[in-house]
Amino acid sequence: MRKKAGLGEQCPEPVVSLYNATVNHLAAVVSSPGLGHVSWPAPEFTADHSADSPSLEWNSPSHLATLRDYVTDLMLPDPPPGADDGTWESECALCLEYVKTIPSCTCGLVMRIRNILNRKLRSMQAIDFLSSSRQLSASEVPWTQVIEACISTVVTLLHSNPVLSETSVFYLPTELALFEQPLDWRDCVGSSKQDRCKELYKSSLQTASPAKRESMLHQSVMSVDQEMHSICEKSLVSALSPVLTIPQEDHGSLHDLQQRLSAVLWHERQESNNFEHMLRCLVGEESVTDSVTQYLTQSKKRKAESLIEFQGTKSSRHRTDGLISGLPDRRHETIETRLSQLQESIRDEREFTRAMEERMASYLKS
Repeated sequence: MRKKAGLGEQCPEPVVSLYNATVNHLAAVVSSPGLGHVSWPAPEFTADHSADSPSLEWNSPSHLATLRDYVTDLMLPDPPPGADDGTWESECALCLEYVKTIPSCTCGLVMRIRNILNRKLRSMQAIDFLSSSRQLSASEVPWTQVIEACISTVVTLLHSNPVLSETSVFYLPTELALFEQPLDWRDCVGSSKQDRCKELYKSSLQTASPAKRESMLHQSVMSVDQEMHSICEKSLVSALSPVLTIPQEDHGSLHDLQQRLSAVLWHERQESNNFEHMLRCLVGEESVTDSVTQYLTQSKKRKAESLIEFQGTKSSRHRTDGLISGLPDRRHETIETRLSQLQESIRDEREFTRAMEERMASYLKS
C-alpha cells in the first residue's frame, strides 16, 4: 500500500513486531495445554501403527515443549534505533550489524542483504542521475526487503531440519483464530492509510482543472465550517460566567478559547439589550431610575458614573422648575442631551466590541 501510494519505506520496528507476534502465537497454539487433554488416536486402533497415524507421544508435555522451542527460534531480534546522522551509509551499516545478530545468520544471508542494498542504491542513483549533489537519507534504506530476506532464511533452515521434516504438528483451529495484531502495527497501518489519502488528495488536486480545484477547496472549507458549527452547538454558553478579558497567553485548547469567545459575545449581546431598553425608556419620558439601576449592575464604571451624573442633573432641574416660575420647560432639551450622550456611549460600546473581536481573531490566528 505504501509503495502504491508513493510513500517511503516502512520503519522496521512495526514489521518485526508483527512477525514476532505471529511466531509467538503459533508457538503457543502448537504447544497448547489443551492438546494434552485430547485422547486421539484411540488405543484400539494403534496396534498396527501406520505412517498416517501420529506417534503416541504427539501431545506429551515434553514433545509440545520441544515444538515450542523450535517455533520460537524463528523469532527475529528487535531492530536497532535509527542512525543519529540520518545518512544512507550509517543506516546501511546498522542494517548489516542487525543481520549479523540473528542466531541463524549465514554468509549467504549477509551477501543477500548486501545485494539488496546495492540494487536499491543503483536504482535511486538512476532516478536522480541529474542531481549529483543529492545525498540519500536513512529513510530510503529498504528495511522491508531486508526483514523479508531474514524471515525467508530462518524459515528455510527450519524446513531443512531432517528431524522436523518427519514431525507432524497439530493444533486447535479455535485457538489459531484468536490471533490479534500488535498495537504498534495497527497504529502504523492507520498512519499509512492517512498518508495515502493525503497523497491521493494532493495528486488529484494537482491534476484537476482550475474549476474542479476550486470546487475541491470549497468543499474542504465547508467541511471545516461544519466542524466549527458542531463545536459551537455543543458549547454551553448559558452556563458560563461572562468573561470580559482574555489572557495574553492562551494556555487552553481551541475548544476552551471558543467557549470564552462565546461568553464574551453573549455578554455583549446583553449589553446591547440593556441599551435598547434605556433608549425606549428615555424616548417615552418614563422614569429611568429602574433602568439606571439595572444598567449599573452590568455596565462599566465609566458609563455608570455618566448615568449617575445624568440622573443628578434631572433631579436638580426638577427642583429648579419648582422654585423658579415663568422659565421655559427644558425637559425636552434634557431628553435630547441624554439621547446624544447615550448614542455616544453606544458608539463607544461598538468600538469596544470591534476591538474585542479583532483581538479574538488575532488569538485564533496564532
